[in-house]
Amino acid sequence: MQSEILCVGSELLLGQIVDTNAAYIGTQLARYGISLRRKQTVGDNLERIVRAIRSALENADVLIITGGLGPTTDDLTREAIAKAFDEELELRPELESELREFFNGRNYKFSESNLRQAYQPQSAQHIPNPNGTAPGVWMRKNGKTVFAMPGVPHEMRAMLDGFIIP
Repeated sequence: MQSEILCVGSELLLGQIVDTNAAYIGTQLARYGISLRRKQTVGDNLERIVRAIRSALENADVLIITGGLGPTTDDLTREAIAKAFDEELELRPELESELREFFNGRNYKFSESNLRQAYQPQSAQHIPNPNGTAPGVWMRKNGKTVFAMPGVPHEMRAMLDGFIIP
């Protein structure tokens, strides 16, 4: 099995945040005998993320993405995965309910920007996030598998160790 890692976020390119996620993912993949071919980092630009996804999937069976799943307008990973596979995003009512419940349970105001996190590509499944609000994306199509997780390290690690690796 050949894999690649894609890290999304302009803050990574600008050196505002040190990328510890790729090192952790690479270590876990090696531990389980999964070959890692390449790691890419791309900024918050939809077309560049789409190109990076398509390029990775030309060479790999599995693509693991971190970053770009939050509620802000520069969080474009969901859209990029959908576009790379020629799909639309769709609102998942169960994810919307979970988000609203999360915010209500903490007496936080639910802003409509948070609703972005309840959208998934049509043929994707979500990966539960035990440590945050942004669910991950799990998609198999055309013999390729994509996993996308938030860039927040403790959220990414919980999803990688608790869902993706098993």
